[in-house]
Amino acid sequence: MFSKTKNRQLTIGVLVAAFVLLLWSMQTTQQTPKTESIGNSATLSAAYEKWKTTHFQGREARVLNIPLTQFHKAFRAQTQAKGSASIDLLSGDTRVELINLKTKDVLDAWLLGKVKNDGKEKKIYLGQLTPQSDHASLNMTLKASDLSGFSMSKIVIEKPGKEAASAGLFYGSPTLFQRLYYEEIRLNSHTDITAQGRLAKSNQPALPFSLLVPAPAFAQNAAGVDLNALVAKGEDLFFNETFGGNGRTCGTCHRAENNFTIDPAFIATLPANDPLFVAEYNPDLVNLENPVLMREYGLILANIDGAEDPENKFVMRSVSHTLGLSMSIQSSATTPPMQMTGWSGDGAPGNGTLRDFSTGAVIQHFTKTLDRVAGVDFRLPSDAELDALEAFMLSLGRQSDPNLNNLHLLNPDAERGRLLFLAEDSKNRTIQAAKCNICHRNAGALTRAGENSNFITGVENMPHPADITGELRPRDGGFGAQFNGTTGGFGDNSFNTPSLWEAADTAPYFHHNGAATLEEAIAFYDSAEFKNSVEGQRLLLMDTGGQEMAIEVDALAAFLRVINVIENIRSSSDYLTRAMGQSTRNAKKLLNIAKSDVKDILRVLGEGELHENTWSDFREAKNLITSAKKASDVATRDGLIAQAMDAIQAAKLMIVDTTQQIDNEKPSVAIISPASNSTVASTTTIEVSAVDNVGIDSVVLLAGSMEIARLAAEPFSLDWDTTILPDGPVSLTAIATDGNGNSQNTTILVTIDNVTSLPAVDVVQPTISFIAPSMNEVVAGTRMVSVNALDDVAIDHVIFTVDQTDIGLVSVPPYEQAWDTSQFADGVHQITVTAVDTSNNTASASIATTVDNAPVVCTVYSCPNPPPPSTEPPPVQSMPSGSSPDGEFSGVLESKNVTLSTLTIASGNGLLTLTITADTAFMGSIANNIDNLLVGHVVQGEFFSATNEMVWIEADLPPGL
Repeated sequence: MFSKTKNRQLTIGVLVAAFVLLLWSMQTTQQTPKTESIGNSATLSAAYEKWKTTHFQGREARVLNIPLTQFHKAFRAQTQAKGSASIDLLSGDTRVELINLKTKDVLDAWLLGKVKNDGKEKKIYLGQLTPQSDHASLNMTLKASDLSGFSMSKIVIEKPGKEAASAGLFYGSPTLFQRLYYEEIRLNSHTDITAQGRLAKSNQPALPFSLLVPAPAFAQNAAGVDLNALVAKGEDLFFNETFGGNGRTCGTCHRAENNFTIDPAFIATLPANDPLFVAEYNPDLVNLENPVLMREYGLILANIDGAEDPENKFVMRSVSHTLGLSMSIQSSATTPPMQMTGWSGDGAPGNGTLRDFSTGAVIQHFTKTLDRVAGVDFRLPSDAELDALEAFMLSLGRQSDPNLNNLHLLNPDAERGRLLFLAEDSKNRTIQAAKCNICHRNAGALTRAGENSNFITGVENMPHPADITGELRPRDGGFGAQFNGTTGGFGDNSFNTPSLWEAADTAPYFHHNGAATLEEAIAFYDSAEFKNSVEGQRLLLMDTGGQEMAIEVDALAAFLRVINVIENIRSSSDYLTRAMGQSTRNAKKLLNIAKSDVKDILRVLGEGELHENTWSDFREAKNLITSAKKASDVATRDGLIAQAMDAIQAAKLMIVDTTQQIDNEKPSVAIISPASNSTVASTTTIEVSAVDNVGIDSVVLLAGSMEIARLAAEPFSLDWDTTILPDGPVSLTAIATDGNGNSQNTTILVTIDNVTSLPAVDVVQPTISFIAPSMNEVVAGTRMVSVNALDDVAIDHVIFTVDQTDIGLVSVPPYEQAWDTSQFADGVHQITVTAVDTSNNTASASIATTVDNAPVVCTVYSCPNPPPPSTEPPPVQSMPSGSSPDGEFSGVLESKNVTLSTLTIASGNGLLTLTITADTAFMGSIANNIDNLLVGHVVQGEFFSATNEMVWIEADLPPGL
């Protein structure tokens, strides 16, 4: 059984302390690292260039956007509070905004950073945010004179009176790519992109406040940022830095020789003192892991839903590989989590980025005790270290997802699997469609929208072999940290899609390693658990023939194994190429990974009994790599490497046909809107039609020579901000490119006119006056407040307030609002009405009224609507109790029985019981049925013993009068 030590609860102070050190971790001594890495800086550069294209179009280049979040989000109870900060690096205009706040306290905003000349820490006060309802905002303008030599590390939101350096409620920091981008801007000394529409040289930085954004450390030289050095430093940290913890490194679980992951078979090869097993030999960490589930199923304990009870609130997850991350973490999110990390897209604390993932890993896995006190159980990575770690992780694996439409696989089963994989619809049951490409476009981790997404597939409901062990394995709720009362666990039961190019050599599968083989993983999609899931039903309903997924396990498994071999061929060839001409030490490091890739090829092909005619070539390549590692000189080693590469390429020709299906057909492309020779202004929608025989890979839009968008998926449209260019004629060009690099373009001419098209600025205030009530009127009950509101353009809405308390907002005439005066104390109150027009011009009017809701005290003769006189004088009643003879009565209601419909009345010297029938007529002004009669009411009336004659009662006085 999973043993327990005493319960250790994280306190808020612990997490605050962790946050403190995260903010102010000192950079370690920056020694120049080795510049050769198993990571490829070209892969990092490709990811960076793609990010630039996506994030910086037109004037966005001048605005630094930083999401703000609570650091403890992934280690405490779930909170919805979040925010953002934006700094215009040209003007200094700064806006900070928070939403979903629970606190009503005033908050302070600070910039934290260092002064470049002396390296001293410095904080700059931005201003106060005052919560209104559940949000708060701040607008201010930075002054260049206050920022001389200052380089920010973070934005921090804190309560007044507390040192911003010692605590923080919210924080945010520039990403690695933001740091690279603004360093590039500074080095190139660009002019303002919004003024000129292009990046042009000048003698001064285009964005003076870009000096706020720090450049990545460990990699600066006179030419700027050395990406090779940055990646190399990241590798060193990844495999060697323990961050003052229990001896683990990132590489403890992400082993380079095992595709940057671990599995039960690999774990079994490790010595007993490996830091992976720290929970087995360190008494303070006995509950950091579950050794049984780790060794038998490769599962790691994670407190992703909050660490307030780390020994009981956890999930068991497999270790995801770190290959091709630049192709799998894309998200369209505008609030945290900003990137899709981990198995459910929320694997990182803070802003939920790959950068924050490293911080979360240190806190979760590197700690000396389950108390997890920063500065005691571990140290947090500095900003510079986070830059380097992110750079290294983004340098691993693929730069792109190959276009499956252009592959022709020579194994019949694998080719059949490819066609099944790509087919997204049964076309009214005329073809078999596995529909895999809908969520795994080109076998990657992205959808057709170009982003990684979460899906509810029922995977957590599948039977798990680990359950026979009796070890505690709480339900994993996937994304989110809210308790799910329907299914149990914390989260919405959704998990994100991994890339499939690496699948065949990274078994077991899914977030819990519940499928041991590739065939088991594929068969899950033919199970009741998947078919009955939200995603299973969605795929069924969207099919034109109502056809379920065609899951041919053998064909799909053959396809996934073959594309994994293709990826390992690419990877091993890259490592072999980069090993040529290197020193012995650097060459061996690269050759070791290349050899591991070739060994994976042989294992994967063997498991599927595929392409046996290539096995000898791959064995030869493996042996040549072994010999190259032993070579005593560069020339000999390079010769052996070249032979190994020839053997690998010869084998590849027997796996995939690179000569067939040569696509030379260009796409067709047309600009649908705006129309050619039209005039455009403000924000104009550009719509493009692009069609190709094998599929469009991208559509690039140019305004003149300036790229304004690169679109990867339909619809090919853009809301174009024309104000980034000067008025006048400009050409609009759309360039469509297919997966094979064939391209076609079309150009139209439009005229930008943002001067004559600008609407007149409305500065005229509306008018507003009261219709009712009148000044000093006495009001009671519910009173209608009516006003007359007029504007030269249009009224947007009218706000009604009483003593600064909002009682309503009306957006359409008549402008009137019901006012429940009983919610206010008796006395004088001020009613204020404010008219707001469509340009946010306002006008207000106020009147005083007196609320008087005191009850009316009356007598039998003074009440409103007095009753008609009864027979004078009423006869003395002498009827026995319960009788109903003819006669008149007058008395006080003693009791009533609604069930029996009877009234008991003290009349004269006795009690009269009166039965209420359907013919009873209630004539009084106070009660009109038996339910409204109250004990104490004075009632009078006549009754008749004969049937079918009218009976009437009047009750006109309050009880007791």
